Amino acid sequence: MGKNPTLRFWISAVLLAAAYYFLLIELVGFASTLKWPNWWLDVFGSSQGAKDAWIIATYTLGVLAAAVPVALGALLNTRAFLMGMVASALAVAVAAYPSFRPDIWALIWANHPGYFFLDQLKMLVAVPLLVWLFRWLPSNRAWSGHER
Repeated sequence: MGKNPTLRFWISAVLLAAAYYFLLIELVGFASTLKWPNWWLDVFGSSQGAKDAWIIATYTLGVLAAAVPVALGALLNTRAFLMGMVASALAVAVAAYPSFRPDIWALIWANHPGYFFLDQLKMLVAVPLLVWLFRWLPSNRAWSGHER
């Protein structure tokens, strides 16, 4: 397997995508069960605004928490940004596929399609964005064996 870097890239991308997919399920699911703090309702003018903001904030927190280990794993590859993009695209495609069934799509379209598209965009962009940000962190990279 050490002879073919393209095969190694795709195997790594699929493994990272699988990890991202399962981390998204677990961490977004966990984040959605969090109860807001007592002061949260005081910050917003209405209870509906507080509920919407809490849902968006916890979902974003769950996506970022799932993306951190995947981005760190992608950094082990010399083409880290591409690895992060491919892994997140594969994971989001698998995660979003069931939502395009006609009966589910009708529910999404009738309620809040904007939330759906923003959620998919968050999942898609989180890993490459974190890879890009992590590459700017100071490091001697002695363990990696390659230059930045």
